[in-house]
Amino acid sequence: MIKTLKPQNTLNGKAHRKENNFHNGYKLLSFDGGEFHEIMDIRVYRTDRTCSACLWYCHAGVYCSGSAKASGYGYDKEECAVKSAFIGAGFIIEGSSHTSPERLCEAVAKWLCLENWTIVRSHG
Repeated sequence: MIKTLKPQNTLNGKAHRKENNFHNGYKLLSFDGGEFHEIMDIRVYRTDRTCSACLWYCHAGVYCSGSAKASGYGYDKEECAVKSAFIGAGFIIEGSSHTSPERLCEAVAKWLCLENWTIVRSHG
């Protein structure tokens, strides 16, 4: 699912990071050398009409970030906002159009060939 990464820093915190509207989050953690390392942090914010997502990635000296929002009706706004934040951060995604945040985190772990990893989900 993850083809490659061309790191970008397109985070628009002013427009997309709405701390008072934090809804949930996802962290991709690896366990190596007796320590946990945060690879990726995704935060999802919701208002009545929109869903925003912010993403931060840092692994092996590579850092990137992205953010996006989705609004309207008839589709999964969280899935769309998170996938758009991935694309904004520079991830090239192939395959399925239905990509939950968990599946995207799992795809990054597999792409990095992480041996010991987990996804931690938080709720606001």
